[in-house]
Amino acid sequence: MSLQAVTQPGDTVAIESPAYYNLLEVLNALHLRVLELPTHPQEGVSLAALESALQQNQISACVLVANFNNPLGSCMSAEKKHQIANLFSTYDIPLIEDDIYGDLNFEGTRPKAIKAFDTQGLVLYCASVSKILSPGLRIGWCVPGRYQMKVEP
Repeated sequence: MSLQAVTQPGDTVAIESPAYYNLLEVLNALHLRVLELPTHPQEGVSLAALESALQQNQISACVLVANFNNPLGSCMSAEKKHQIANLFSTYDIPLIEDDIYGDLNFEGTRPKAIKAFDTQGLVLYCASVSKILSPGLRIGWCVPGRYQMKVEP
């Protein structure tokens, strides 16, 4: 629903590479093009590659998993998440944040989501308890910021 709210068929969406296979299937079903961004297994998406894509107006939206990325397991630092939120604010491009694994922290406090640094309503925050409690439940939610009316059925 978030992708449909911020894109049209033929648009390009930036994603981390490697990415969760089901995301690729959804992008294909929506007839969206994919721009893969290099991703470090511990630090997450490359800020340089992301900023370059934003500068060149190559993308209509971006999908990131900042906390406990699947398949890499990376967890971005709070500083990096803040920088990402600022980048999307600068370029006024929507970011879909998949925080489905954000509660899997084993020590300390739960890592903040990129949404915590969003001052413009550009982050569509998506989460669920289904992957943690029972994958068959398929219950999730979205905090779509300025895209609320486009996400609602």
